[in-house]
Amino acid sequence: METTHGRISAQARRHFLAGDLIERGFDNDEIVDITGASLTSVKRWRTKIQSEGLAGLARQPQSGRPVKLDAIYKAELKTILEGGAIAAGYLSDRWTTKIVADLISKSGYPVYSS
Repeated sequence: METTHGRISAQARRHFLAGDLIERGFDNDEIVDITGASLTSVKRWRTKIQSEGLAGLARQPQSGRPVKLDAIYKAELKTILEGGAIAAGYLSDRWTTKIVADLISKSGYPVYSS
């Protein structure tokens, strides 16, 4: 199964497997055993299917302002990230969201559309 971004994730496959099992009448404990998901997740998925159908398990688009990074800057950023944080001038070679945000803000590139 493919998406616009490539292959479907393992998480999505597990959601839809659980959805299929729910629709086929399996009980929650059986679905937990088969999928390895938590009972809480299975209950949440069951409720979602009852209200929205199997499509309710599909990943929803995230809210927030759209990112305005163009393909060239994304490629540059990827190269910097692959080179490591120390090579980019940071004290640790571990990338964190705070460090990546700092890197982007120092670039002067407009990140968000207006």
